[in-house]
Amino acid sequence: MHRLVVAFVALSFAGVAASAEEACIKYHKCISVDAFKCDTVTRSTAIHRVCYLETERYMVLWFKRRDGGSSEPYHFCYNERIGGSRNRHGPFDCRDHPIPSL
Repeated sequence: MHRLVVAFVALSFAGVAASAEEACIKYHKCISVDAFKCDTVTRSTAIHRVCYLETERYMVLWFKRRDGGSSEPYHFCYNERIGGSRNRHGPFDCRDHPIPSL
């Protein structure tokens, strides 16, 4: 949860539009992140890069590896009932929440 808060804060301060970038989401498919607000995160020990599509409330995160490199991207889906939601896999897991068709 702390990682997601860090990602949201990073986006609110320094969002930069990506150009011609694709993210091949772990366990999903490759998507274009051209319409996302993306930023490289420098103030986190866990997150390397974050992209957020506000209209869909959809986030893609690249976590840092132990060797300092970037991992494969993972996606997070927002749930309207997040405050009281008790889903099987967690409040942001795309297995329990709809993945936007991009």
